[in-house]
Amino acid sequence: MIISCLNCNKKFNIDEKLIPENGRLLQCSSCNHKWHYTIPKKENVILSEKNEEVQNNDEGEILINPSLNETIINNIKKKTNDNTSRKLKSKKHKHDIEKKDAKIKYSLVKILNTLLIIIITFVAMILILDAFKNNLSDYVPILIPLLDNLYETFFDIKSFIKDLIS
Repeated sequence: MIISCLNCNKKFNIDEKLIPENGRLLQCSSCNHKWHYTIPKKENVILSEKNEEVQNNDEGEILINPSLNETIINNIKKKTNDNTSRKLKSKKHKHDIEKKDAKIKYSLVKILNTLLIIIITFVAMILILDAFKNNLSDYVPILIPLLDNLYETFFDIKSFIKDLIS
């Protein structure tokens, strides 16, 4: 029997014996979507002469009982509604995936913004300490050698990057 994924519509050939009457959980190997699948029940309409569902008139035409017509029409409507609900579920699932992707992108942007703020704050602190290093060195004597070592480190990193490029 051929089963198609509700999410990506990929078709799979599955042995009917592997699916019990109450159905089972399936997972698409393409998109990893999971859904519960039950084998659709075959609806057999028994036509008998006793129930007079089908009659022959004098001209040889076949007449069908109107209640049988209503049953057929209701079955067709039910199947159409099932297909529509499957499509709606598929659209809803795609919308949920898009929401998750948007949340991931938003969180990535949030992390990058936070990182940028930290870098800008670090640079601002270095500039403030450098501007007032002579006044602050009376209170923190290690400040001047610390800033000199920091500048040497930045110079070494700059030289290293230039060597990589050339």
